[in-house]
Amino acid sequence: MSQPDIIGVNEEWFNVTVIQTMNDPALRRKTLQRLDVMRREAEHAMRAIDVMRHELSKERPFPSTQLAHALKQSRDWVLSLVISQAYIISMNSNFVLMPPSPHFGILFNRAVEPGIKQATSDPDRRAWIHNNL
Repeated sequence: MSQPDIIGVNEEWFNVTVIQTMNDPALRRKTLQRLDVMRREAEHAMRAIDVMRHELSKERPFPSTQLAHALKQSRDWVLSLVISQAYIISMNSNFVLMPPSPHFGILFNRAVEPGIKQATSDPDRRAWIHNNL
């Protein structure tokens, strides 16, 4: 089951195609190395998510230095994944001086807003703020 396209991924023209650069052994090797890095980044992000789940499963998760650390780690590793994704897409592009498309950055910028809106419009969160601040 696919998720709804809430940021316009299907509306933006963003060419993701494999081109002949991947026939070059050096470029292919570097891309494969970066995919290994990307896998490690994803594993780190998953560990941070597991720590957050564990901490939030406690009766009283606050205060928790582990939760705060995991929140930061998950953010940092996801951003690292974005860097790797941009690298891989760029290695597979036939551009000379300019990035292949501004749409990659546009989509990542768009992805932040719905998450913030979902959290700030949550009725339980709004009730907590009303009752505690």
